[in-house]
Amino acid sequence: MLDIRFENVTKRFTTEIKKGQVVINRSTSDQILPKFDDNYFDWIYVDGNHLYEFVKKDLELCYMKIKSDGLITGDDYYDGGWCQGGVKKAVDEFINTGLVQIIQLKNNQFILQKKTNLV
Repeated sequence: MLDIRFENVTKRFTTEIKKGQVVINRSTSDQILPKFDDNYFDWIYVDGNHLYEFVKKDLELCYMKIKSDGLITGDDYYDGGWCQGGVKKAVDEFINTGLVQIIQLKNNQFILQKKTNLV
C-alpha cells in the first residue's frame, strides 16, 4: 500500500521532480532527518508510526530541523483508536515542554510553531 502511495506522489510531481523543484526522500524520520542541517525546514508534516514512542521521537527530531518560527504539523490527533491515542499523548506532552505554541488543533490535525524567544 505504501509503495502505491509513493508511486502516486512521484507521478503527481513528475514535472517538479524533473525541474529539481521537488525532491522525494523516502525513509523513516529517524534515518532521514539527521541528514539535514538543523533549522533547515520551514515546516514538517508528521504522519508516520502513530504509536506514542514513535511520535514522541518524530516531534523531537522535527523540532531540531525546523527554522525559528517553523511549523510542525500532523494528523490523527485524537484519543483512542488503534494507536491508543499515541499521537495526541505525544503532542500534548510536547506542547507542555514550552518549546512550541499551539497554532491550531482542529479536525484531528495539529499545527505547532517553534518558539523563538525562549529564556
